Amino acid sequence: MPPMLIIAVSQAVKAASPARYLALLASSAEDSGQTIAMVTHDPVAASFASQVVFLSDGRIVSESGRLSSEEISRRAQSWESAA
Repeated sequence: MPPMLIIAVSQAVKAASPARYLALLASSAEDSGQTIAMVTHDPVAASFASQVVFLSDGRIVSESGRLSSEEISRRAQSWESAA
């Protein structure tokens, strides 16, 4: 298995069974020691991450450990309002 996977969460994944898919990725990463870099605008998908990095205009504006989808949405909206 590769040491790192880079994925983008697409509409197709969200339409299928997102919680199951994301739980499988998290479990696989933990079991095999993999790192997964996930790019998404979906706060629910992001809430599965052990670390969340927020970008705005290509720059890191915040980093945090695991967050709820509600907190991710709140933070994202605060940067959109400021722009």
